[in-house]
Amino acid sequence: MPYRHLGYVIFIKCFDLFFSGKVFDVLVITFQAIFGLLATFVFYTKISKLITFNLITKIGLFAFLLFPFLPPLEVANNICSEGLSYPLYLLFVAFGIDFFFTNTKSFKYFIVVFLLLALTRGQFIIAIVPIAFMYILKHKKTLFKKPHLNRFIVLLLLPVVVLLADKSYHKLKDGIFMSTPFSFVNISTAAFYVSEKSDSNQLTGNDKKVFDICYNKLDKQKLLLTNQKEGSYKDYYSFFHNHIPNICNRTVHYYGRAFFLEDELSNSTHLEIAQAHLSIENTLRNISFSLINQNFNKWLNLFFANLIHAFNGIVILIIIVTVFSLSLIKLFTSNNNNYYLLFMLSALILSNTLLVCLASHSIIRYLFYNYALYFLIFIILFKQIKHGIKH
Repeated sequence: MPYRHLGYVIFIKCFDLFFSGKVFDVLVITFQAIFGLLATFVFYTKISKLITFNLITKIGLFAFLLFPFLPPLEVANNICSEGLSYPLYLLFVAFGIDFFFTNTKSFKYFIVVFLLLALTRGQFIIAIVPIAFMYILKHKKTLFKKPHLNRFIVLLLLPVVVLLADKSYHKLKDGIFMSTPFSFVNISTAAFYVSEKSDSNQLTGNDKKVFDICYNKLDKQKLLLTNQKEGSYKDYYSFFHNHIPNICNRTVHYYGRAFFLEDELSNSTHLEIAQAHLSIENTLRNISFSLINQNFNKWLNLFFANLIHAFNGIVILIIIVTVFSLSLIKLFTSNNNNYYLLFMLSALILSNTLLVCLASHSIIRYLFYNYALYFLIFIILFKQIKHGIKH
């Protein structure tokens, strides 16, 4: 299917060339487990250069790092992209910290790991933004001198390389030069949920037809906010959270894609299916912008309810936003590594969480990557409170 990113597909195909059956499953899982443990060790090695851990904090950090390998996630034990993307994310953070704070030679490893990560899980293409911003502030006086300028240009070009590689992959595989479709399929879910029948009046052509089809199906199944009993947005989000598959996959995407297929899915060619995925992606982009604009207050309230759920409550959200804001302010007046590290960790948490809440519901599968980063932030804050920071 054209909505798969190329990283994990190629990874699986490499094993599939030589192995099959139970041997294939065992080898993939074994590789993922070993790779994950190796990435965990590298992460600890790099971060321990900046933070001193005692026995308790060391155990705590490893508990957070190893949590995704245990139930309920068990990322290494399943044939899914998280088995590869989680170790890659740990290496991305580890080499990012290493090249930024201690060893510029790690930059080349950072580049490779970021490309592999973003091509495996597209949600992390935005993770390069806080790193590039930090690099500007860290080297603002010498940014236009080599080698700082060269590295900065590379940081800016990395997302472009990812997008071109992704589009080229789909051109070779599906016959269409396109990004992996499904982004606006996801984003449209919340927009449909808060929509009203009259929103159709602001749409035209296929956009209007697809909206009417999907809206009527959702209304019939009582999957719209207007179908719910009057309550708080916490209640409205709870229903939305529990019914995402029915709203998105089984209704909006299913009937939207069917609209662009002349024949049944089983009778369509690979190119026709890929074109239908691209068409519904583009159509839902137009519909999403229109619906969000017409129902902005409802959509925004639902988004914030989603965000609070992602942080397991308003308190942790406020703490992370405060850490991000204060460390950002400090970066303009101080070169203390603790401020840079706090900004980096909080920015990575916020960027991923905001993207997840914009595109989908805040489930552990999309958010677990940063659990260890929360722990590191609280360790740094504790040390600051206890010992203070030299400016």
